[in-house]
Amino acid sequence: MHQSNNSNQNSIGEQEVVFVDSDIQKGLRALEKYVQANGLIPIKIELKDRKPICKDSSKSNSQIGKENYFILDLDDPLVQDYLDHEMSVLYRDFHCSLHKSYKKCDSPTEARKHCDKRVAQDSDWARLCDRWEREGFKSRSEANTKARSKLPFTHRGGTVTFLRHKQKMV
Repeated sequence: MHQSNNSNQNSIGEQEVVFVDSDIQKGLRALEKYVQANGLIPIKIELKDRKPICKDSSKSNSQIGKENYFILDLDDPLVQDYLDHEMSVLYRDFHCSLHKSYKKCDSPTEARKHCDKRVAQDSDWARLCDRWEREGFKSRSEANTKARSKLPFTHRGGTVTFLRHKQKMV
């Protein structure tokens, strides 16, 4: 992942650091050009697969929710289920990345002193540290690590989902 560090001034004149992933920026620019040329992209959630299907669903899967480029029926229960699922995946992945930064520290005491910058309040970081230090969490984490190591393969399709690969094969 490529990150560049840009510095902007916020409304009260303080310097604010913004991290920008250049690959995401490129994807957004391409999506923006596509929408300018073709209009908003209607997205339908298929009952069978519960994933977005549209002309360029490989673009949509990684971009839904980032900008207003898509037409979604938010009253549709399938759309609601899909968005709930995607948000839970983002939440889980965020917590996973926080746990990884916690584990980089030499000791739990050191980790507690160095609150991750993505956590807004020290009390939230302390609550997360408490969770990660419980025996039940540690044993589950170790069991999951062992189980993942036994997987016969990992997803190597990049941003193209298993579903999209399946559609191309048919």
